[in-house]
Amino acid sequence: MSDLQTVVFLGPSLSLDAARALLPQADFRPPVAMGDVLAACEAGARRIALIDGFFENRPAVFHKEILFALSAGCRVYGASSMGALRAAELAAFGMEGVGAVYAAFADGTLEDDDEVAVTHAPGEFGFRPVSEAMVNIRATIAAAIEAAVLAPQEAAGIIHTAKELSYKERQWKALESLFPPAFAVWFAAHGPVDVKGADARQLLMLLAATAVSDPERDEASEPAFLFQHTVYFERARDEARGRNGQMPSG
Repeated sequence: MSDLQTVVFLGPSLSLDAARALLPQADFRPPVAMGDVLAACEAGARRIALIDGFFENRPAVFHKEILFALSAGCRVYGASSMGALRAAELAAFGMEGVGAVYAAFADGTLEDDDEVAVTHAPGEFGFRPVSEAMVNIRATIAAAIEAAVLAPQEAAGIIHTAKELSYKERQWKALESLFPPAFAVWFAAHGPVDVKGADARQLLMLLAATAVSDPERDEASEPAFLFQHTVYFERARDEARGRNGQMPSG
């Protein structure tokens, strides 16, 4: 049985089975889209974790609904992908970011949304990623430099080529022609670094640990801002209320 107190929006960053093993009582839902945070908050969620989100074929989760959730006393967390982006943008308002991807956006090391974007299979196939996130490519190249199997100049060439590709076309096979022999051998043995998956796991483990060791930690403090209702927000909330109770669980 899922716990509506904790809602997690998850997609290609981590498999549902792996996520449930870390936080079995959570209510897992597909990648977040516009109105989904509103619906979860209105339905009584007290902790909302954003990991993955739609952004192209559906309107992306918008900042105002996250601010509404925070103002209503929900704790809102973000990591890995869309969650990391929104957490970096809304940290000053109380959204809590977790992981290396969030930290890179929060300190300005990364700025482009396409750093976390991937194409993926539909929900019936577990949202399996079919392209590689730029942040994972960067992390893999950094690990190869540390392992002394890739020179900085060689690394720069791979990073530049990967960044020039559309996020839909970013796959390791598209970069293989740039692999020096030592790196090719290392990559075959170790595989890519999955920083998005690691960050998703870190967030879920944090939620599991705090729920057990310090339940009062999840009591949100008074927001440090005054939430302003707008006509646009009210329209979005009406749409979210219409879907309330009909959200598919993962």
